[in-house]
Amino acid sequence: MIPDHNLDEPVAIGDYSLNFDQTVTTDTLEVRATVVHAFPYAGDPRACGDVAVFVDSQLVGTSHSSQFTHEPPYTFRFHWTIPRSAIRSGAGTSRLHVRFAPWSMPVIGFLHRDITLSPFAHPSSRVLKTLAPGRIIRSVFQSEEAVTDPAMMLAFKDAGINTVEIGCFHNPADGHPGSSFEVWYASQLASLQPKIDAAKSAGLYILAIGDDFLRTDAERDWFLNTEWSPQAAQAIATILRDSGVCLGVEMVDEADHHIPGGSANPALQRLVEAWRAVPNAPKLAWPGQYPQTFEAAGYSDYCSRYIDPTHQALPHRKAMPTFLDALLRAQDRLLPGKPWLCQSVIAGPYYVKRVAGDNYQDGDELVDWGMRPSDVKAIIWVALCFGACGFRSYLLDHSGIQHSRSSAPLGTLLQTGGKPGDERWAALAEACSLIQQYESELTSEYHGHEITGHLVTGYWEGLTVIVNTSEGSEPCPALGRELLPGEVVFFSARSGTRKG
Repeated sequence: MIPDHNLDEPVAIGDYSLNFDQTVTTDTLEVRATVVHAFPYAGDPRACGDVAVFVDSQLVGTSHSSQFTHEPPYTFRFHWTIPRSAIRSGAGTSRLHVRFAPWSMPVIGFLHRDITLSPFAHPSSRVLKTLAPGRIIRSVFQSEEAVTDPAMMLAFKDAGINTVEIGCFHNPADGHPGSSFEVWYASQLASLQPKIDAAKSAGLYILAIGDDFLRTDAERDWFLNTEWSPQAAQAIATILRDSGVCLGVEMVDEADHHIPGGSANPALQRLVEAWRAVPNAPKLAWPGQYPQTFEAAGYSDYCSRYIDPTHQALPHRKAMPTFLDALLRAQDRLLPGKPWLCQSVIAGPYYVKRVAGDNYQDGDELVDWGMRPSDVKAIIWVALCFGACGFRSYLLDHSGIQHSRSSAPLGTLLQTGGKPGDERWAALAEACSLIQQYESELTSEYHGHEITGHLVTGYWEGLTVIVNTSEGSEPCPALGRELLPGEVVFFSARSGTRKG
């Protein structure tokens, strides 16, 4: 059993002496941990071990040593500044634990101390930064097929989706016509313009997907070494700008992993320089998980953040608290004063194909159950409580992905999405309907959020939203009863209290 020490003074455990202290303000919890080793440490100081910080059993920080002394006493020092928004405990007494795990050894001890958390201070009120004035963006990944399918377009409108996503660049490195700018432009326009026209006719916005500008080595090589590639980028920027419905361009996703050299990559610099030369060109973002190197001045006009919840062993689904942790990471260190979009999820079963077919069925090997309807709604509302101006829901189960599952050989790891008619799509539509009802408040004065236990609360002028992110029922003092798992409640000055 791991020892748990009530810390009043440094504690000696084996060859180590451990100590920590903390400072609590209305905005942050600052923790400093010190580990003194009995003898010199010969290896890389960063590999001495891990120290993790917990508040009321919730992990809030973990890192390797940030500082090490090579003279006696041999001391490793760790330091965190943790935003109070990352702590689910409310004001009052909480238990702070610090855990130390030496390199290549099991955890050797917990140190704990009871601390007092002061009430969390709301950020200064501000008008929510949006991509479309007065609108919360509601989009679905891989929704391009809907643009050319009238029935699917109608289903989008019925569900309250107000944005479709379409690929915007045909890179000749991928086999598209490109013997000259003129040849490329004629082919590109013939593909892109009908999709823009269809979205406009349906009253939908567009998020353009720019993955094919620079995602692969071949694409980057083409853009860097083709004389007219800047002209091509400017042509796309102009078409999208003149459409009047393009909210932004989601450039290469997870660019940190795909574009070597980061923002110093010459192909990237060539693209951004050309794009910025077009007056009022559509806004750029580089979607991915935090941290995003590409979210820098000159390269990004808004943030588009993914969430990456940890997969849990069957028979469990991803627990909602896991999604909350992922959402907390997604909203950290956003571009100051810029809008941000957050990924949400409507995915179905994730499985290894063991029998022929185009969907998960008996006989396949289940890896993850996919989303529950209550979690679909809760994730969207937590993101909005964190100040997101909209969401991109992952992903539409379109005919192309169904065909790829059908043709995939046995033993292939496959995913399913959400589509009209299933319970996850119905939950998405319900969330969108409520967003439409409260859209004027959601796009007005935003007063920040707080987390108390498992309840996430978002504040806007005239509207308060409370989301239960627990796997069980959670007491809600403001309502005078318990909230069910994933339940969302609205307190509106305009329409009173209602359950989501």
